[in-house]
Amino acid sequence: MNITIENSFVKDAKKLSKEVQADLQTEIFKIENCSDLSQLKFKKMVGFKNAIRVRFGNYRIGIVIENDTLKLTRVGKRGDIYKAFP
Repeated sequence: MNITIENSFVKDAKKLSKEVQADLQTEIFKIENCSDLSQLKFKKMVGFKNAIRVRFGNYRIGIVIENDTLKLTRVGKRGDIYKAFP
């Protein structure tokens, strides 16, 4: 499974605190090393066909699935990610 990181994801990640950035790196590592989506704890996002979110603490990672590629699109607090996604 291929993974791409969008510029919006990088901008969002830079705004997070150092502690949350460390947790984010751990989650990205888990995503990179999973061989199948069933290994991730994710939920489909309502209103989108190919969008999922991965939860870590009070933060969410917004991911768009295209073909065999996971696009890490946005990251943010629980309430804010849904306003900014996709």
